[in-house]
Amino acid sequence: MLEARHRTGGRILSAEHNEQCRFDMGPAWVWHQLQPRLQQLITYLNLTLFNQFITGDILYEKSPTDIERYSGPSSHGQSYRIAGGNQSLIEACNRIYQKNAYIYIPVCNPFIIKGSDSLIPMVLQIPMAVLMHNSFVESSR
Repeated sequence: MLEARHRTGGRILSAEHNEQCRFDMGPAWVWHQLQPRLQQLITYLNLTLFNQFITGDILYEKSPTDIERYSGPSSHGQSYRIAGGNQSLIEACNRIYQKNAYIYIPVCNPFIIKGSDSLIPMVLQIPMAVLMHNSFVESSR
């Protein structure tokens, strides 16, 4: 795994409220019918999906003082969430792939391999200076 930041996960980050409650700050929903590769990874990692709760009002917090309430039918009837928040996906990947995780790695010019059946069909170009620099190897330990 390559990560440009100091932590793995990219846009995925779940804030912990207490030991039993997390809030997804990045992507939240999974559509397993539309995301077969993500569903394959979730199954492989033995994670649990649950239906998005859709009854009741929706609160949208634009700022601490500007909160809007909406009622009516939800557009998330086919949406699912990962139990424990999407951070559970990152934690499971870290447990399995931690020895192959590198942080602070700049990546440029990614492209998708058309027709690939692999889980992640991308090729990433990493600047040669990064590959040759000792800190690349040290940052993964």
